[in-house]
Amino acid sequence: MMVPLPPPIHGASLMSRQLVHSSDINRLFRIRVIPLRFASKLKRLGKFSPGKVFRALAFTMRLLRELLFYRPKLVYMVATPSGYSHYRDFGWILLLRLFRVHRLLHVRERGFGVRANRWTRWRYRNLFAGAHAIVLSPLLKSDLAELVEPERLHAVPNGLPDIPPSGKEPPLSRQKKTILFLSNLMVNKGIYVLLDAASRLKATKLDFQLVLAGAFGRDINASELSARIGALGLEDVVEIQGPVDEAAKAELLDRAFVLVFPTLKEAFGNVLLEAMRAGLPVIASREGSIPWIVIPEETGIVFPPGDAAALAAGIRRLLEDPDLCDRLGAAGRERFLREFTDARFEARMIRLLKTCSGSDWC
Repeated sequence: MMVPLPPPIHGASLMSRQLVHSSDINRLFRIRVIPLRFASKLKRLGKFSPGKVFRALAFTMRLLRELLFYRPKLVYMVATPSGYSHYRDFGWILLLRLFRVHRLLHVRERGFGVRANRWTRWRYRNLFAGAHAIVLSPLLKSDLAELVEPERLHAVPNGLPDIPPSGKEPPLSRQKKTILFLSNLMVNKGIYVLLDAASRLKATKLDFQLVLAGAFGRDINASELSARIGALGLEDVVEIQGPVDEAAKAELLDRAFVLVFPTLKEAFGNVLLEAMRAGLPVIASREGSIPWIVIPEETGIVFPPGDAAALAAGIRRLLEDPDLCDRLGAAGRERFLREFTDARFEARMIRLLKTCSGSDWC
């Protein structure tokens, strides 16, 4: 396995860590891991530096040693569609093809399905040639439809360990209604769309508190976010928590009224699973896998990406209807237990690893 592992903490590194430490996977397969760590902080991801080149060369030498001395039957990798990491991955794939090693490529972000020039399309075709590929939901199979044969293309959603709701007094009984944003504080996560929606809600005299919890990304810093909050007159209703650990995250989910995820670009969104696991109703943009994770009007509310008015309307609807919140939250937890536990994720991956490692055509 050549996988990104924390730090920094993000969806791909967390799910890779789950695979690497799975007792069932380690019991059934002889796993060797090359942990890919190119940045210690989230804001450094995707940025080129000479140090990353030297680390990539070191990882390449380690891969070559594995290929020469351990002869792996299958290599599992996360494939990226653009940037420095894409060219790095492409070089490794060519090396694996040279050694005729079976490949299983996990696509954890969008981009392979967009229009591209001839040179990029050539790289994409060679990246996936003869390999099996995993996308995060059935909705994303179309991204790779022209690159991977249907029988080699698989949908495996992420999964998380179940943590039953705390059983404390439900947040619906609390006087202050808390709207929770729990993701990296970045433009493409829709943070400014959410602030616009909050401004609209405040103008209606609705009583609420908006909590922003997450690490700052590459395109927003604390002073810029505070300035935007001040310009919209939201200082009294917005609280910036910044990065939170697992204990603080659980407490925020426990006291929240609703979780909002207004992302503008997303393949999956693990935070939705965390909210559903906690029995919390969610409002999320209709982007990537989200309309499959959040069944509209059954386990949550979805809205067009970037539409602050629609987001504000959805939030208001939930804040004013506790019974709807209860129903959506309960249905979301049922869906989490049915589809998105760590046991379900690992079982799906085990079946796929068995297929690929034991097949002549993988």
